[in-house]
Amino acid sequence: MITCGYRKFRPLGLRSESGDECPMRDLLSLIRWMLLGRFRSKASLGAEILALRHKLNVLRRTSPRRPVFSNFNRMIFVCLYRIAPRPGG
Repeated sequence: MITCGYRKFRPLGLRSESGDECPMRDLLSLIRWMLLGRFRSKASLGAEILALRHKLNVLRRTSPRRPVFSNFNRMIFVCLYRIAPRPGG
């Protein structure tokens, strides 16, 4: 494990979820990937776009749809609202 000389003081030994905090290394990594990203091939970018579109389509397919309420469900909601209306409403 690479250690970093710059760490935040955390009382009681609390750490972040990853257990590693080094903002300077993270910043340098970000700059490196930004510079390398400028020189990627069109085929590489096309493959990344294709993978991201696939992820987006899978997410749309698996996301929950809007519930459809029947008249009976609406009647129950009206009764509940009459028993306990919204505060200030």
